[in-house]
Amino acid sequence: FEEGLQYIQKAQPELSKEHRFWRNLVDRTLAMEQFMRGDVDASLEMLNNMITADQSNLENLYYLPQMADLYSIQGRLIESWEIYSRALEAATESSGNLLPVAGIAQIGMGEVLREWNRLDEAEETVLKGVKLVYQWGEIGAMDGYINLMRIRQSRRDFNGAANALADAIRLARRFDATDMDDFLVANY
Repeated sequence: FEEGLQYIQKAQPELSKEHRFWRNLVDRTLAMEQFMRGDVDASLEMLNNMITADQSNLENLYYLPQMADLYSIQGRLIESWEIYSRALEAATESSGNLLPVAGIAQIGMGEVLREWNRLDEAEETVLKGVKLVYQWGEIGAMDGYINLMRIRQSRRDFNGAANALADAIRLARRFDATDMDDFLVANY
């Protein structure tokens, strides 16, 4: 991680505004580095600076849920809900159809609903999110299965929780690109 961070810091000044994808990837990685070091406020500030006022900017759909996740970690559930709602709105087409990336926000909203003990609504929201994320890419559903496991544990549905965890493990093993996915499911 430290070596990768050194490369990112070297690359950052070299990336012009024309290299938007790479610049955003570097900036997101640096924001997560702040989080991993325990400075959630710095991470939130960096993500907030990356979000544009242009609601049609699809890059916001990556930053907003990440910000909402950090608010949830801090126990700031109302702010988290508001940010997830913004992400969901940004991922809604003018026709009212949700883009597959909206599933990330729905999965996060389900976790907030679980924290509020609105378990039926939480499970329904997470399942909708997982279904949407599958249209985008299966690996994105792993967080949904972990959240679904937590919801079912809260309901004392231990068989359902075990099934959700098994789905998360299956995805982690199937997409063995990094050790991070295996680490996430192993800690539940």
